[in-house]
Amino acid sequence: MGRVSNGSAVHFHIAIPTATAGSTARELERLRGLMGVSPAAAVSASVLLYSLLGVPPLLGFWGKLYLFLSTSGYTVWLTLAALINSGVSAVYYIIASRELLTKQERPPTPPAMKYKIALVIAALLILVLGIVAPLFMSSLISVYL
Repeated sequence: MGRVSNGSAVHFHIAIPTATAGSTARELERLRGLMGVSPAAAVSASVLLYSLLGVPPLLGFWGKLYLFLSTSGYTVWLTLAALINSGVSAVYYIIASRELLTKQERPPTPPAMKYKIALVIAALLILVLGIVAPLFMSSLISVYL
């Protein structure tokens, strides 16, 4: 009843990540050299990636810190799994940031001005909120403790 008669399901599960990995590499190639064309967009996008990575004083650091603190109250294994996943994702964020910040002989087309402005505003908000977040978080945590 639950038996697979041939290996088609296995091939399906292997083919999807392989096809996705090829398109991801092509998308990263399109970002390569953005620093030479639009330094503000490249640095802002890197700041957003570093926030996802959890680098202090960016806003993503506080989210990851409180996530790890909350999981440590339940079990060490859950915290360890979250740390391992965070470490694995760090590789991808660093690769994407490297592609953004390297200069290339044949630079990509620059992004439209509205996207540059959106990236800069988002990066500034992430930085400012990351600096201000501990003030609000300490008052929120004191309510629940």
